[in-house]
Amino acid sequence: MSLTGYQRIESSEEPDVFRMGQIKTEITPDMGQFNFRGQFAIEIDFEPQKWLKIGENSITVNGSEELVNPTAFNANPTFYVQGTGTITVNGNNTVLSHNTGTTVIDCGAQNVYEGTINRNSDITLTDNAFPVLIPGTNTISYSGAITSLVVVPNWWKL
Repeated sequence: MSLTGYQRIESSEEPDVFRMGQIKTEITPDMGQFNFRGQFAIEIDFEPQKWLKIGENSITVNGSEELVNPTAFNANPTFYVQGTGTITVNGNNTVLSHNTGTTVIDCGAQNVYEGTINRNSDITLTDNAFPVLIPGTNTISYSGAITSLVVVPNWWKL
């Protein structure tokens, strides 16, 4: 198998979530008689989070929206922003000062980019912290010259 690093793994036992895991052992099939079928054992190292598939849904913010985090854990959303201005999440501001297309604010990776252009220097964060979506109700709004704001909440649980 040529995949390296953590990969998305889904199971029919928990169809509403996925996990990130990586294979830790070499896969060497023990081929049966006539090479008809093979058996092998694998060891997978999983990250502890179970990511909710509903947390991958894009939500368009129209001026101001309330999002309910259904989990007991802070979520690191991803924002897709067109225009410049202020995004406010639960009273904390993220100010985007330069943008010519769609800028991605990836709160989990703590990275801001527009295509291949690094935009980390084009934002100002309240208390130098990327926004999080706390358990329960979260208020998201925007102001200034932002023309479109889409959020992917990235809900997760253990």
